Amino acid sequence: NDRQTEFFSQAEMHDETWVDAARFPHQILNLHWTAFAFDYPSFFASLPKHLPIVWTLHDQNPYTGGCHFVTGCDRFQRGCGHCPQIQDPNLNDLSRHSFLVKRAALASRRIHVVAPSKWMLEEAQKSPIFARAKSFQHIPYGLDLRLLEQADAPTANVGSRLLPTILFGAEDLKNARKGVKYAIEAINELAALAKQSSMGLKNDATHGSLDSLGDYSKRLRL
Repeated sequence: NDRQTEFFSQAEMHDETWVDAARFPHQILNLHWTAFAFDYPSFFASLPKHLPIVWTLHDQNPYTGGCHFVTGCDRFQRGCGHCPQIQDPNLNDLSRHSFLVKRAALASRRIHVVAPSKWMLEEAQKSPIFARAKSFQHIPYGLDLRLLEQADAPTANVGSRLLPTILFGAEDLKNARKGVKYAIEAINELAALAKQSSMGLKNDATHGSLDSLGDYSKRLRL
């Protein structure tokens, strides 16, 4: 879909994903980012019903009909359908189908939802997919603050000058939500303030490149 660059992944896969419950020795299952990892109906049906499942959210996909970020849409609160992120949206489109598949697959599971941000936790509680979840917990990502103590900034020696190193990371540079255009603007402003002309943006994205940004990439004054 040319209207957006967000991921969209559905709940069902071509091959079933069965877990041999008789050989499942664990007392708890912790799920993280699971897109394209398993087929919802077969995977959850094969798990022991008494098994507690902690689902640590890293985006919105577990409680929507397929999108990984809702871009302002609230249809996931009502079962999806008419999805703005797919081709030919309608009441019973792919988002609605995947939503119903997810809700049915999780209905009898012992789900405990964990979110790294309060915002994501509140959004997850609005979805009927998690209507029968046993608990909702806010647990921020662990970060050792001692690693953020002031230290000498990394630099690159170019000629006789020491230049600052700025790193910007994104899975897809064409995704406006990742904010690469703001990184470019910030670098240009910093370069102007410091009267430098050799600051740059390192491209290490899985998808897209600075060239793919078109005219905007040309505004990066190197």
